[in-house]
Parts: sequence; structure tokens; C-alpha cells
Amino acid sequence: MHNANAYSISLLCLSVFVAVAALAHPAMADYRGCVATVIARPAEGESVRWTYEARREIDNRSEANRARREARQLILDCFFSHLNDRQNGGYPNCGSGWAYMTGYPFRDLHQDLTVALCARNRHLASVRAPFLVVLEITGQEACRDRSGGGVDPAEIHRADYRETIRCSEVRQGFNLPRGDYDHFPMAPGAGSPDCSRRCAADARCVAWTFKYAGGSSEPPLCFLKERVSGWREDARFVSGIKNVHAR
Repeated sequence: MHNANAYSISLLCLSVFVAVAALAHPAMADYRGCVATVIARPAEGESVRWTYEARREIDNRSEANRARREARQLILDCFFSHLNDRQNGGYPNCGSGWAYMTGYPFRDLHQDLTVALCARNRHLASVRAPFLVVLEITGQEACRDRSGGGVDPAEIHRADYRETIRCSEVRQGFNLPRGDYDHFPMAPGAGSPDCSRRCAADARCVAWTFKYAGGSSEPPLCFLKERVSGWREDARFVSGIKNVHAR
């Protein structure tokens, strides 16, 4: 009898312990999701890409496909509202609560595209329009629209970006005073493009100023800059900012 009572008490204590542990550490909700990849693909230069995920929490596995469909729709709604609303400028409404984004990389989509493309293609003064912005959605079958009967591994949406992105700026007859970290004389006959190329080859350089030769005794000069303080009109100079946006 004593052993039976002790056994019952042990079971009761174990049940209480399990219940308390469950309250202290509730089971984490499961989820299903779809993966989005955004690719900005200019006609000239290198592409850039971003990858993120939309997730929908579920209570049981029977909700898995519905959760993936909702995740897919969240990707579409979020991205295209952000792409098409030029006045938004901030973080779009990309879900909350049960359905949410993880790793969404954009705050101002147009500015972020610009910065990334200019940084990847430092040799280009501009990325000419139109160019493609591609959205790929991958994951289990419910992440892809099968209404057309396709068998592609990804659902793909393409949009033309119709605004040329200006990456660098050059002004004839302007100086960029201050901010120099290096300057040097250039060979006779050298011009502003030679100074610009020196800046382009140096990761520290964000802007440059070329000063014309002042006669046979004063060679042309090139100034490399690590910061930009503002334009000053002066006919003796040509100046440029290497990357207008990625600074």
C-alpha cells in the first residue's frame, strides 16, 4: 500500500512538472513559407539580387498549402505595391502577426535598387532604362501559380524599370573644395577623364577635381576626395562625384 501511494504521488508530481514546463516553454508555432528572389538586370553592366522569405504560421499540417499560398500572395502584394508606389518611400505594409516577411531587404525600393546597381557597376555613369526587375518565387508547389499549367521551378514576374539611374555626376567649370586625401600632378596633355579614372580605381575615393594646367610651369593637377562638401563655380576646374547614391 505504501509503495502504491508513493507511486501515485510520483506520477502526480511528474504531471505537475510537465504542465509547469509546458507553460514556461510553450510549443513554438510551426510555419510554411515561400522564397522570393529579386533581380535587377540592366541591359549593360552586372545584375544585383536579393533573397528573402514570406512565412505563414500554422497550427497543424493540414494548413500547409494554404499557408504557402498566403505567403506567395504576401510576396506579390508587398513587392509590387512597393515597386509601383513611387510616393511611398518607406517600408511598405508587408504583413504582420501570422503572416510576415523575414529578411525583406528594402526600405525605399527605388533608392535601394539605385544604390546597389551603382555600387556593382562603378564604371558606369548611369544605368539606362528600360531594364528588367525580376521577381522569382520558389518553394513547394503551392508557392507557384499553376493556373497556366506550367512546370517551371519558379513563378516569375517581370517588370520594366523605365527610369534611367544616374550614378555619377560631372560638372565642367566647378570645383569641389576640401575633402582631399591625395593630390598629384598629371602628365602634360592629361584631361579630366584621366583624373576620374584614378578616382574610380580607388575604393576610398568618392569624388575628384581636375585643375587645368596653368601654363608650361604649372602642370594639370588631380585631387582625390573622401568626402564632398559642395560645388563651387570656378572655370579652372572640372569635378565629379563617383557615385551619387552609394555614398
